Amino acid sequence: MNKSLIIQAYIYCGLSRGSLIASVSTVTIKMYSLSCFYPFDLSKPIISTISVSVLVGSALGSFIASPIIKKLGRRKTLICFSLIQVVSEIFTFIPVNWIYLSIFRIIAGVASNFTLTSVPMLCAEFLEPIQRGAIGSVLNIAISSGIVITNVIQYFICLNYKLYWIIMLLPVLSSLFTFIISFKLLEINQNIGIVQQTEKIFQYKYIRCFLVAIGLGFLISGTGINPALQYSTIILKNSFDNVRSSSIGSIISTGINLIASIIALPIIRRFKRKSLLSFGFSFMFVTHNNNIQKCELE
Repeated sequence: MNKSLIIQAYIYCGLSRGSLIASVSTVTIKMYSLSCFYPFDLSKPIISTISVSVLVGSALGSFIASPIIKKLGRRKTLICFSLIQVVSEIFTFIPVNWIYLSIFRIIAGVASNFTLTSVPMLCAEFLEPIQRGAIGSVLNIAISSGIVITNVIQYFICLNYKLYWIIMLLPVLSSLFTFIISFKLLEINQNIGIVQQTEKIFQYKYIRCFLVAIGLGFLISGTGINPALQYSTIILKNSFDNVRSSSIGSIISTGINLIASIIALPIIRRFKRKSLLSFGFSFMFVTHNNNIQKCELE
């Protein structure tokens, strides 16, 4: 029973995170601006600030998550911060101004980081190591699905700016379901998944894991996939002879990302994680280097 609930929590957390990131494309920001009493200018700094606000919140959350989870426990943390996420996302419905929207998206980003940290810790209590890799892929699929669903919703309502709040509804519902499920979850061992003592963190195996995680983060950011997905509505706005051209382009680009996540699931279950990590690093490095060379030629 608890395994099923944890998997559901994983899926809802992923949907919430993906839809939260995608819910402020340039099209949505424009719709939000037109709904405000005093519409703001869609300048690049304002669009960038609103777009990265969730990621800023996630970064802040990663610094403070460990001591709070250690004090409250994983289940209580999930309950508290999934509720905070619901409330902060509801406040983004109110069309005030871009500063107001950015502040509440930062809060939602902090809460989202806490939920995405708590659920894997609970997962570690009930799933075997080989199952954890697969469930991690399910989380990635859920995040990609949240992005695609949000873009599909945007396609249907982008011509009526007063309906911008519908785009922001999916992360609210997903966070609400996570909040409801968290009451039914069981927590066996309070010490599982808690950050190790300070002196142990400096052991070689922990340092190696940290270096791999940092390197992977920089490598993924260097590919340009995140800004490409975030600004796909601008990049592809003239790709189709249609008033919804930008929405169509974003659906295609994010849909490809979802398909790639689904394809990866059976591969992860069949091969060892270290082999997959080595292959992934090598493949990303080669393709990224090839892209740089093409840009230099152009």
